[in-house]
Amino acid sequence: MKRNNWLEIDRDSLRHNLVRLRALVAPARVMPVVKANCYGAGAVPIARELTAHGIDGLAVATVAEAVELREHGLTGTVTVLTYFAADEADAIVGHELSPVVFSDESVAALARTAEGMRRPARAWVKVDTGLGRVGVPWTHAADFARRVAKQPHLRVEGLLSTMTENPERNPVQVKRLTDVRASLADLGPLPLSLASSQGLLSLPSSYLDVVRPGLVLLGVVAHPEKLDPELVRRLDPRPVVTWKAR
Repeated sequence: MKRNNWLEIDRDSLRHNLVRLRALVAPARVMPVVKANCYGAGAVPIARELTAHGIDGLAVATVAEAVELREHGLTGTVTVLTYFAADEADAIVGHELSPVVFSDESVAALARTAEGMRRPARAWVKVDTGLGRVGVPWTHAADFARRVAKQPHLRVEGLLSTMTENPERNPVQVKRLTDVRASLADLGPLPLSLASSQGLLSLPSSYLDVVRPGLVLLGVVAHPEKLDPELVRRLDPRPVVTWKAR
């Protein structure tokens, strides 16, 4: 039976957005966020298209979303951006996922599971640089990261935070995250990730090492009044998803 309505995905526009975004943020790496079924566009087909064009890492919100990508053959790095329950540690280690950690309990569960499965685990340290949602307060993040690094079966992937999207506070968050890394020089060159779609189009200093574009890769520019018009012009985003009906 023919459907009465459907979504059409423009692969050429997706490739265009990816190419332009890479040029905008270079040399930072791009880790697309495909959470919530890629905002309704279809996480698996979008992820496949992105990895076909050289993306070596994706991000999702939950462990279940990450497992779905693995079950459909996506083999690159998959980062889980929100908290996970202790009983999800088996799936994290078994599917070689990269969660964020910000509590001693989550670190212990991950380390215990990795030791039991005799497999290494890796995680980003989630730093609260001012948003006040989840994460280790930036004043305590260095000590926490060292505790994670001491776990024999865990590797710290880097330091990750989320911006407030407040033009006055965003630069402060950049400095706080870079200050945390500076105090962890003994752990080596830890990558930093802060900017999502809003930061990409408003504050180049937030690009750091890894950016996390979400809606903007689909050509959606939210809250343009908060953005830099010149950055939007340089990106030249094209709509990827069209909803059609008979």
